[in-house]
Order: sequence, then C-alpha cells, then structure tokens
Amino acid sequence: MWFVNQTGVDGFRFDDVKGYPPEVIADLLYNAMGLGIEYFCVGEYIPDQFSSEQDTWADATLNRSGTFDYILRDNLAGLANSNGFFNVGNLPSVQQQNRLKTVPFVNNHDNADGTIGPQVFPDNPRTQLAYAVAITVDGSPQFYFEDLFQNYNNTAPAAITTRPWMVNLVWCHQKLAFKSGNYFVRYQGDQPLLILERGARAIVAINNDGANWHSQWVSTAFFPNTQLHDYSGSMQDDIWTNQDGWAYIAVPPCSYSVWGPAGITGGFSPATRRTVQQFEMADDLGDNDPATPQYGGYAIPGAYRVAGAIWPAAVSQVNISVYADGPQHVELLIQAPASATAISAFAGTATPTVPLVASFPAAVEGRHVLTAGLSDSGVPPARLYLKVDYLGPAVSTAF
Repeated sequence: MWFVNQTGVDGFRFDDVKGYPPEVIADLLYNAMGLGIEYFCVGEYIPDQFSSEQDTWADATLNRSGTFDYILRDNLAGLANSNGFFNVGNLPSVQQQNRLKTVPFVNNHDNADGTIGPQVFPDNPRTQLAYAVAITVDGSPQFYFEDLFQNYNNTAPAAITTRPWMVNLVWCHQKLAFKSGNYFVRYQGDQPLLILERGARAIVAINNDGANWHSQWVSTAFFPNTQLHDYSGSMQDDIWTNQDGWAYIAVPPCSYSVWGPAGITGGFSPATRRTVQQFEMADDLGDNDPATPQYGGYAIPGAYRVAGAIWPAAVSQVNISVYADGPQHVELLIQAPASATAISAFAGTATPTVPLVASFPAAVEGRHVLTAGLSDSGVPPARLYLKVDYLGPAVSTAF
C-alpha cells in the first residue's frame, strides 16, 4: 500500500514466493490494489518438477499474481541448446495452464549464469528462435537486459550497444500489438517447424533445422487477400493470404519470421501518463526529531516540515490536495529546484473530506520539495495527507 501511495506503481514482482503462503500475496494485493485484478503481478515460483505447481499457486492467490513460466523456459533452453534436435512442436503443450498473468522468458538473473537451469547464451543463433516463441505465446514476455545489451560491463553508457535482433523483436511485439490478438497454434506437425499466430496481428514461425527450409500452408485470422510483411527481415518479399484467409509460410534454415500487415513503420509515441503520489505526515512514518532535518512527522505550527518530494517535467501543471484527520488551517510551501526562482505558497482549510486544493506550474524539471505546517499557533500536531498529481519528464535533461 505504501508503494502504491508513494510512487503510483501499478504492478509488482514478488521474490521466492514458495517461502510463504499464497494467501499472503492475495491479501497484500487486495489491500494495495483493490477488488479488481486488472493489474500486473508476477511471483518467482521455481517448481520442483511440474508446471501444475505454478498453476496451483496462481490459483491460490485468486489470480492476483501469475508466475514466471519455468517449465516453458526449460524447454526453450532445450530448443536453444540442442543443435537442431529439439522437437519445437512440443513447445505449446509445455506452457503452464494458468496464463492470466504468466511471464514467458528465456533468461533472468538466476539462470543466465546457470544457477537455476541450463544456461542460454544470447549469441547462440537458436536463442533468437526461443525469444520469438516466448514473445508470441500467452503471457507478458520478459526481455533480459544482459541479452539486450552486448557490452554493458565497465562500458561508458554512450558506448553500450544492443543486439539488433532483440530490438527488432521488441519492436514487433509492440508495433504489431501481439497481445491484442488471440493466441493460436497454427502448425506443430513436425520437429523443426512451429507456426503461431496472434489473431490478425502477427504470424510467428520458427525453423529449427540448420540446413533446410521448411514451409506450410496455415489457416489465419487475417482477412482474405491481406498483404503480409516479414518484419524480422528473414524474408524480403511480401506474401498474401488466399481467398480463404490461408497463408503459405516458408522459413529459412535456423531462422524465424514475423509476418504482420504490410505498411507498419515508425517508432513509439506512448501516451503521457500522469503520476499520483500520496505523502502522509505522521510521526511513525517520518522524522520529527528537532535535531534532524525533520523529514516527515506530524504538521506543527510555526514551522514547515517536509512531506515529500516530486520530480515533475518542465512547463507542466502540478495539482495538490491536502486532507487532515480533522479540520485544520494549513500552509503549504513548495521549494522549487535551485534553477527556478519561484517558491509557491498556499494556505487554506483541510478536512477529512474537503481538501485544501492547490496548483502550480513547474517552470523547470527537477526536485520540488513539498513542505507543510499549521497556521494556528498553539494547536497540537496534526496528521496531514498530501495527494500530488503531476507529469514526470518523458526524457530527463538533468543528468
């Protein structure tokens, strides 16, 4: 609850969830996120043998949390490490059954070094096939940063390079909107070839044969006579679905293709999302010792105490609502970054249901410190709640 109030976070990862009952997760998330389950949460549950363990655990959290799909990962590792002798047609059947919040993945911090399960090296050409499957099956796929970045150790940030194939898969997953289409297994009839579809969004095919092409006609959810382009770059020529909506998918040796509607280009312009943070001024949550910086603590007369700090974007509006346990005359003082000259001050009445409302424009990007005190002398310390709505910078110019 503190994380949600303080940071506006909208999802969680819980570590080592076998170490405590699933009811703990269900209770924490119920209180932090409310009645619904329309948010992302994943628990690190490493099964002893069967994926049904993970399904049972996710069910016990009342679907408030999913799990990392370790059984699928073990099979993706088999694909990557078997030098072409792995039956890729089996992959759809090994994914866990409770997929509401499942996370397919190839590597993470535990198994990248072989601590848990076999290692999968990012420069193994079949690792690309494994990632192509992981991003297409049900769930929210994880891209591991040590696979994405090629030389991040002891390297200046400007010199860090990325693996182009992984950047391309991220682009495909997002630009083709994989998760807006239903998941279909279109072909799994032989050892080297697997064809999956995200309904009318993308057809993903992998060929695990290192020497030969493989191909297959498959039914699709695309309209008849739809032009499809391979955004992986493995196939240069576009194809069309036939009059029945079927497509002929051919894949080069040890490669994959990502077929989507032709003509999709460009980068990303995500919609802006304002952040809401709530700061509570209370003695057990802050520091009200007069000999210290006095961060937090109950609001008191005659002095401003720090409630919290935010980092808004330049030339953006900041909105503040201040509540109190009982009616209080409150003074607010907003300390702007050193590069800004204005310090905003507000005063008014705050109650449990009717807040003191204040707004100010953040002239520059940077740390704005929110402080508050009580206007009436002689009144006892009081608990205040500051709810702050603001827009963070999309790109920071301060570092």
